[in-house]
Amino acid sequence: MKLLLLAHEVSDSDFERALLELTGERTGLKMAFITTAGDPIEWVLEKEGSEKYVAKLVELNPEEQAKRNDWRRNFKTKFTKKGYEMIFVDLKEDSKEVKKKLENVDIINVGGGDINYLLDWAKKSGLNMYLKEILLKFYQNQIQN
Repeated sequence: MKLLLLAHEVSDSDFERALLELTGERTGLKMAFITTAGDPIEWVLEKEGSEKYVAKLVELNPEEQAKRNDWRRNFKTKFTKKGYEMIFVDLKEDSKEVKKKLENVDIINVGGGDINYLLDWAKKSGLNMYLKEILLKFYQNQIQN
C-alpha cells in the first residue's frame, strides 16, 4: 500500500506530480474527493453563556457559490481527462452511503479547509471508526492482485 500525505498549500502541479509518482501509469483509478473541510463555516457559541463553539454553515451568495461550483467542475474535468474516475464525498451525507462510496475507490483525497470541522464530521459520520478497516481491505486486495 502506498500513502500520500500532503498538507498546507500544496500547489496543483506538486499534487499532480506526487499522485503520478504514487499511481504510476495506471488509468481508470477511482478517486473520492472529500469536500467537507472546505465548507463555508463560522464558529459560534453553542448557546449563550457556553464556552463551547460549534460550526455553523454560512450561506454563500450566488457569485461565491458559482465560484465553488466552477472549481469543482474544473477539478473533476481535469482529473477525468487524466484518466481518473472522480466522485465527490461530503461527510455530512448519510454515513452508510459515505462508507459505501469510500469502500469502492482507489484513492481518497481529502480537500483542505478547517481541520477541526473536518475532524468533527469524521467523528459524526463514523469515518474515524471505519477508515482503518477500508484501508486494510484495500491493502489486502493489493497484495492478492
